[in-house]
Amino acid sequence: PANDYPYSISMKEYFFTQFSVILTYIRLFLLPFNQNLDYDYPLAHSFFQIKTFFSFLILVCIFSAGIGLFKKYRLISFGIFWFFLTLSVESSIIPISQDVIYEHRTYLPSFGFFLAFTSVFFHIVKEKYFRMVLIFILMIAGFNTILTYQRNKIWRDDYTLWADCLKKSPHKARVNNNYANALGGIKGQVKDSLHYYDKAIQLNPNDSKAYNNRGNAYFRLGQYQRALENFDKAIHLDPTNSYFYYIRGWVYVKLGQYQRAVADFNEARRQKYENSDLYYIRGSVYAELGQYQQALEDFSKVIELKPGHADAYNNRAVIYLFQGKKALGCSDVQKACSLGNCHGLNWAKGKGLCL
Repeated sequence: PANDYPYSISMKEYFFTQFSVILTYIRLFLLPFNQNLDYDYPLAHSFFQIKTFFSFLILVCIFSAGIGLFKKYRLISFGIFWFFLTLSVESSIIPISQDVIYEHRTYLPSFGFFLAFTSVFFHIVKEKYFRMVLIFILMIAGFNTILTYQRNKIWRDDYTLWADCLKKSPHKARVNNNYANALGGIKGQVKDSLHYYDKAIQLNPNDSKAYNNRGNAYFRLGQYQRALENFDKAIHLDPTNSYFYYIRGWVYVKLGQYQRAVADFNEARRQKYENSDLYYIRGSVYAELGQYQQALEDFSKVIELKPGHADAYNNRAVIYLFQGKKALGCSDVQKACSLGNCHGLNWAKGKGLCL
């Protein structure tokens, strides 16, 4: 995913931020409200920031409790150590990504937390209040089941998920970008999605994917010149992304600039982009340019990758027939017709080329 900060997070910033992040995880264990797939979490730039320093002190107290309880309450101690040890893989000094917080990172550490939490409950109440505590825990489980059900509604599809993220992280570039994708894709509101692509780019001018996605939106709206400007910017920011060349090639096709389209498709292939649609559109462009051998090779590649591609058979057949290769051409138009495209066969029969 794209970096949503204006610079790469340093090891120091990542480490200091984790102190408050870990407390956020603990809060979510106890009060699982306001969950967010993509947090807009403030970075800690110094150890002596108030939030960072006090978070560190609280964590030290919890860890010290684990040490102090080791001899008498080993199950509680084990749970505390498990929590910190398993969490240290992703919440330590090493910035494994530019995302300082992700709820899924707590899956394994949560075992230790809840082991320690329930052990504390049962050690405090002992046998006298066992039934009362059991009822309390079951009530918590029931309440969390309801919250889980409500959360599943948010995860129903990309639109509901990113709409929820947008409410909670409205100033995060990736959230705006992904919400725009869902708005234009699932809802079909392509024109409205441009506002959120604009905001994503405003928040992070170096996000090549946001430019590419905005270019796609303009492409769908038929505004090819504006689409081209965005794809140019995306490629400038990330010249190693093969898909960017492929999609810009489509714009050049729409603009009738076939040589540039072929150049982009070739670059996409050079960068190992593999897609039957690429071969099909490049083959069609080659045919427009009169480069029939290259077109035949591309249509044959489409058929190799996607044997049920009726249009590829049809287009290859037409070239074969123009070249006087009646047997190959008639075989292909018959195959294309069996797959649902009979235009070539009807044309060939009308010309008396195939019986």
